[in-house]
Amino acid sequence: MRRLAPSRPQADGETPRFMTVLVRLIGLVALAVSCPAGAASAATARPIGPGWTPAIFGADDREARDTRVFPWSVIGELRFDGGGACSGALIAEEVVLTAAHCVIADGDLEVSGRFLTARDRPDGPVEARLVEARVLDGIDRGGAVDAALLRNGDWALVRLDRPLGEKLGFLAVEAAVDNRPRRPDLIGALAMIMVAAVAAAASTGRSRLVLAGLCGLGVAILLAFAVRTALATDWRRIPVTQAGYSIDTGAALTGVAACNILRFRPSGLIEHDCDIANGDSGSPLLVRRGEDWAIIAVVSHTSYRPGGPRAFATATRAVPDPARAFGANGAGAD
Repeated sequence: MRRLAPSRPQADGETPRFMTVLVRLIGLVALAVSCPAGAASAATARPIGPGWTPAIFGADDREARDTRVFPWSVIGELRFDGGGACSGALIAEEVVLTAAHCVIADGDLEVSGRFLTARDRPDGPVEARLVEARVLDGIDRGGAVDAALLRNGDWALVRLDRPLGEKLGFLAVEAAVDNRPRRPDLIGALAMIMVAAVAAAASTGRSRLVLAGLCGLGVAILLAFAVRTALATDWRRIPVTQAGYSIDTGAALTGVAACNILRFRPSGLIEHDCDIANGDSGSPLLVRRGEDWAIIAVVSHTSYRPGGPRAFATATRAVPDPARAFGANGAGAD
């Protein structure tokens, strides 16, 4: 049994006892509001590696793409000599961006194979051999791929033996960063204002001035939150396009014209609702910029929870410049 401390008179300027209780209560409410979704996700999410299963959200919205025209002409298929295939896209004349788990087998880099694209061209598909790959340092050793899936590290750059991009072109890479202020910041500012205002009303003298200043600080934080919200990019409102070589659609490039980014994980990992299947690993999530297109993420893995499937992509903010990755010091991209 916990012994209760005896009550004592409150000294001038001291925070009343009921305020301590109020602060703790507000803290518990803030924790309850901000944590349930994340806790449920951590408890039920089950990452699936290279053999992951499809994630179809409602009706299957995948449609065939004409690979005679850009950007579909530069999204191709990596076929490995040892079996298996993934999707990827040209981001330089001779460099393909794909998923790391596609080029790692038994803890080692496996890049023996070829890249095929532009199958609908009158003169047939264009192809090149895979020469070498770069991945995040360390994930090609000791079976660390599964951990990379969750920390936005599931990307790979693969160099080809021919500069296919000279003829076909290649896609730009854009860093998609969630720069919106976090909900706990808002909860904290509101809690600060509430606690300081109530405490100031119940205090006198110097303590009231201090608490009034604390209340003003909370208001300033709240205003800063509003400004940051107004200036931030809300990627959830920007439609994205996905295209890849799903295993269940044969040799056709298929994709979803408009799907959505649902949220960013703290690591930068993107959760989305684009319909994907086996073979789409490494395929790009694209945004349109006028007449141009840019890759913002690479399809990585899926997981399941009672409410249905979840699909994740690696944000390309983690991907190094191809010239640096394959330069003189490019033994591994860090």
